[in-house]
Amino acid sequence: MKQIEALRALGLAQAEAVIYIALLQNGAQHVSGLARLTRLYRPTIYRALTSLEQRQLLTEETVGRRTMYAAEAPKNLRGVAEALTQGVAGTITELEALRQPQAVPSVRTYHGRAGIGRVYEEIVDATKRGGVIYRYESPRDHHRSKTYYPPRYRERAIRAREIEKFVITNEKTHRNRRSVLERLSRFVPAKVDSFDYDVTMVIYSGGLAIIDYQTETATLIVNSRLANFQRQLFRLLFDQLGR
Repeated sequence: MKQIEALRALGLAQAEAVIYIALLQNGAQHVSGLARLTRLYRPTIYRALTSLEQRQLLTEETVGRRTMYAAEAPKNLRGVAEALTQGVAGTITELEALRQPQAVPSVRTYHGRAGIGRVYEEIVDATKRGGVIYRYESPRDHHRSKTYYPPRYRERAIRAREIEKFVITNEKTHRNRRSVLERLSRFVPAKVDSFDYDVTMVIYSGGLAIIDYQTETATLIVNSRLANFQRQLFRLLFDQLGR
């Protein structure tokens, strides 16, 4: 019955909706009459009557020794709807308070050799011991690019090997890497692209850095969601490229 479903949508229990419809259709009733009309057990009827009265959807009147119950006008359902709306609004507010805010990416640009060094320092400072960074590097001269590494990066990421580095680079640079590092390196085949743009992208736990060695410009984007997005793309490409 669609009227009962409509009342359920307003928050009435099944028994409350059935009793309210029965009172509208049959006029005032005592509990025995409601039991006969609705086929509900008396304890269920009493609970439903109490709730309907609290919602201002029925009135009661003592006639002789019996208490008679009558339905209030359906316009009173507006109050039920308003209470439901307020309750939903309150619930939404509570749920919004639980929701973690999405951080807006922080973008910073640095210039010069010192600026590039600062970006590398931020990368290692944000990476815990045993952590991993992922790096696209497309150097024209790999040895020149390494001269931009600041001492702290050299110590943690190279000498102490506290940070593991996965690299996608050009074929020439890959061939010149030490054999012990080959398992962490993949290359773009020269027949596909020379991949020598003199640009490096580093993906770390807190964000990503893009370094242009030709203009000596480094852009740091701090945002973990963007980092995760780029990390997944890196892994997919890394797995597809040959050693």
